[in-house]
Amino acid sequence: MIKRFAIVIVALASSISMSACVPQMLMERLADGKQKESSLEESVDVAAEVSEEGTSEESSEETNVFVSSGLHFGSGFDADEMDYQYLYAETLMSDSKENPETGKMESANLSIALPQGDYNTVNRDYGRGSKLGVEVYVTMDPFLQYKYEDYTLRENLDDFLSRQYDAFISVDYKDLSITDAEGDESMASASVEYIRYNKYDDDYSVVQEVWQLYDLGYEKPVMVSVSVNGEETTGKTPELLKEINDFYNMDLQWDADAMEQKKEAFLSSNNGDVLQVSNGWMIFELPKGWSEDWKNNSDYMSDMYAPDGDGYGNACYITVGREFQDYSNKIDISALVEDEKNLQALKDAMAEAADLDAEDITVSNYGMTVLGEAVELTYTISVGDISYEQHRWMMSDNRYIYQVVAAQVNGTKEDAISVAQKILSEGKVKGSDM
Repeated sequence: MIKRFAIVIVALASSISMSACVPQMLMERLADGKQKESSLEESVDVAAEVSEEGTSEESSEETNVFVSSGLHFGSGFDADEMDYQYLYAETLMSDSKENPETGKMESANLSIALPQGDYNTVNRDYGRGSKLGVEVYVTMDPFLQYKYEDYTLRENLDDFLSRQYDAFISVDYKDLSITDAEGDESMASASVEYIRYNKYDDDYSVVQEVWQLYDLGYEKPVMVSVSVNGEETTGKTPELLKEINDFYNMDLQWDADAMEQKKEAFLSSNNGDVLQVSNGWMIFELPKGWSEDWKNNSDYMSDMYAPDGDGYGNACYITVGREFQDYSNKIDISALVEDEKNLQALKDAMAEAADLDAEDITVSNYGMTVLGEAVELTYTISVGDISYEQHRWMMSDNRYIYQVVAAQVNGTKEDAISVAQKILSEGKVKGSDM
């Protein structure tokens, strides 16, 4: 046990010692006076209302009555047969495979329909097109789970959507709602709704989607998604959706009023002063205006965040990281903090670090965090009336050692230590029930 704790002491002292260059760089910039200040349309019913006698009500405006083209997804047809108003025909092609009967390389073709947009893309086995706030995506090679052929279409679609909207991969989907896939052996369908933040416009939009998997006899199921972005729809969007629903056998009903209410409800309850981020294994909140600091971070095991993405320029930052445990010498932080002698040994090791001219060194049992029980190490470095303060929290489990670091110079507008403490108490860790 003593040997194991000795390893911890050496590792911590070495880690902190190597980080001593950080405050020096901050001090130099501050001394030179270079610190910087951190600083979805309502839809319309386009079908003509018909009375019980079969006559249309009088209207001063001309209405567009939808008429099906008779063409449907999965059936072969020529492009000139496509007589929709908003859709046009494209042809996808599967990968070539040798026909065992002829010995020739052959491909399968699939006729699809895309909105007549200005920036459509068709690339062999997939196609994408958008218009009036609606995007249609079709692929003959969807990214399905391993041995997808052993699962039903519904199971494959549920699995795909769980990966597609994994919050630990992307935190862009707010107020997310995903229905369970429904269908039969020929088609499965699921609906998705969420609110997405647009950082360029500093605004939110409501997005409604339908995802479908079709068994059309090809090697893999064919996937189709239709997405409606509330900030880009117009009064003609429902007309386009009727054509899409008809061709792809969908039931996407866009209700602009309901989606606007959804957005307003979200905005009234959302704290606009915080930003949710994910590093792949943990989700946490940062103050608005903070972002990842790619420029100053030199530790590939940690991610650095700071006001305006500049930790050194603003003399304020945090880092969040983890590294695999050494299998032969695993460290148990929770056991370490139970003994005052171990804490004192850590403090002594820090004080003896040759290149760390630190004051007010403390090592203490911080208590329980979302990453486990933590030991907290703090110190300050002073040059004249400038004081640099760093807090380092270390936690461990059977696989990883975790570190959260907060550093700041006195007088900064942001409080990195409070940001880090909130991460430790409120962050969400992937695969953890804490």
